[in-house]
This record gives sequence, structure tokens and C-alpha cells, in this order.
Amino acid sequence: MKATKKDMKSEALERMKLLGLDGKIIEDFETNSRVSVSSQKFIKKDPNCDDDSEDFREYEPDSPYICCKGLVHSLETVSLDDERFQSEECLLLIEEIELLFHVLVYHVHRREDADDMIQYALLYIGEDSGEWESARQKTADGMPSVYVTTDDPNYGIKCAGIFTKPVLGRLFRITGFTL
Repeated sequence: MKATKKDMKSEALERMKLLGLDGKIIEDFETNSRVSVSSQKFIKKDPNCDDDSEDFREYEPDSPYICCKGLVHSLETVSLDDERFQSEECLLLIEEIELLFHVLVYHVHRREDADDMIQYALLYIGEDSGEWESARQKTADGMPSVYVTTDDPNYGIKCAGIFTKPVLGRLFRITGFTL
């Protein structure tokens, strides 16, 4: 059944909670319809972070750096109003995906790899509410529905899957795959 934008937004709020996103991010989307970006960048290897724990932890107190298994990443979530994240480009991308695929984008994950390639995963709600229960379960398992693209114009937009983990109210992407 085709959902309204209002119903899609309600579903997006539920999925944001399932993903463990910070309450301020959820509230900002609910009241202002503002899409936020979880930005992740590999920083360095550090033997001081090499432990047997599967859990991420803060690298330094009150910093955007986290570490796990010897790797340090920056991870922060900001509004698209923040000029550090090429907001105009990202806003155009959101608009394009929503128009092309009849979806509502509710969060963006931006990952910059060691080779400086930037990949965007746009988390979305489809307009077919009959698919929501299945998609909600996948989201609860850390596999939200996404469209992926990169800063390479030859890559295009692909329907894909990513595996995520909530870390301190932010979204950390573990890995991804193309469907």
C-alpha cells in the first residue's frame, strides 16, 4: 500500500530509534525534517587500541575519535547545515534519490576511506508500507535500507545494504555490499 509522506516520516522516526541514533538527531528530524549525517573516516592504526573487545570505545574523552581492534576512526553526526560536509551536494543527492525512487531519506552515512574515496549511504523509507515490517526487522539487526553512491561520478546510485552499529548515538558502518 502506498504510504503518505507523514506515514513515511513516522516510520523513519521508528527506524532511527532502532538504529540507536542520538535523541537530538531524532528530535531534529521530527520537528524540522532535517536530515543528519554520520561522518566516518579512517584515521590511523594504533596498537594502544588493540584489544580483544568487539566494543568500540572513545579514543580520547569528549572527542569524535573511537577505536576498536587497533584502528582509530573519527565518527561524528552533524546536521547538513554544517559546511564541512558539502551540504549542497548532499542535499541535491537526497532530492535526486527521493524523486527517482519515491522514498524518504532520513539519515545519511558518509564514509571516507584511507584512499580518500567518499561514499554516501542514504538511509530511506520506501513508499510501499507493505514492505516496512521486513525492512524494520533488518534495520533492528543493523542492516538499514540504503542507496549508495560515491564522489566518483561514474559510480552511479546503487541499491545496497550496509551493516551498522550504534556507537555513542552515532552510526558506524562496519561493511557494505551491493544488491
